[in-house]
Amino acid sequence: MVTATRLTSEQIDGLRGQIHGEVIQPGDARYDEARTLYNAMIDKRPALVARCAHAADAIAAVAFGREPGVD
Repeated sequence: MVTATRLTSEQIDGLRGQIHGEVIQPGDARYDEARTLYNAMIDKRPALVARCAHAADAIAAVAFGREPGVD
């Protein structure tokens, strides 16, 4: 079973305010490129892609993913 995660603009803006890298979401011009994996047999469509610039960005992105309501 696949469930779609719906993130609010406040949640996404909150993550953008915490990291120096990019936060890319569906509808953005670079989304398809950012979500592509090296294994073309896998076709995932995440609610957003965080392109981390620093280790602190990765820590913030993982913490964001653990928040209630973010699956």
